[in-house]
Parts: sequence; structure tokens; C-alpha cells
Amino acid sequence: ETAVDSMRSLRDIDAQNYTAARMHQNVTILFTDIVGFTAMSQSCSPYEVMQFLHVLFSEFDRLVDLDSRLWKVETIGDAFMLAAGLDDDDDDDDDGEDEKKAMIDSARRDAEKAS
Repeated sequence: ETAVDSMRSLRDIDAQNYTAARMHQNVTILFTDIVGFTAMSQSCSPYEVMQFLHVLFSEFDRLVDLDSRLWKVETIGDAFMLAAGLDDDDDDDDDGEDEKKAMIDSARRDAEKAS
């Protein structure tokens, strides 16, 4: 399905007063915010700030790519948002704790390097 088809589908749903939202029983949302980012960005060169964000979010992306149950929602400035549990496949009882911990540990290491 192309983006145009998706938009047409959404218009059709809207015209019929249906909602496109779906219920998910076990969803986790991870929203990151870098503590001290504003101060860091004011004391570093723009290149250093962008390099820091690139390394950090590239690592996040790599970790998300390792687990098909994770879905990157958005990256805006120094914020990263992802969702887990949106799939309908409940065959695996692992709730992704290892991946979440790895992502948090990676963020901490990168923040320590930057300070």
C-alpha cells in the first residue's frame, strides 16, 4: 500500500465517522529526554552537539532494529520516542526488558562521555 493509498483510506474512514485507532493491551512507550542537554548545547560547538545526537540516536536505532517488537515513533531534537507491544503476536512471553535496559545503559554511557 502506498502513502497515497493510505491517505485515501484515512479520508474514507474519516468520511464514514470511523476511528482508525486500534486497542492494544500491552503497550510500552519510551520517551527519552537528555538531562542537561540545553546547557551542553550552549557550551559545545554545533558540530559537537550534532555528533553527540547522531551517535546516541544511531545506537538507539540499532537497538530498535534488533527487536521486531520495537517501533521508533519519533526523534525530535534531543528526544527519542519508541513503542513496544503494538504487534498482535503474543506468542513470546519476553517483555523486552533486556532491550529496554540496553537502550537505557547506552544512553547513560553516551551522556557520561559528553559531560
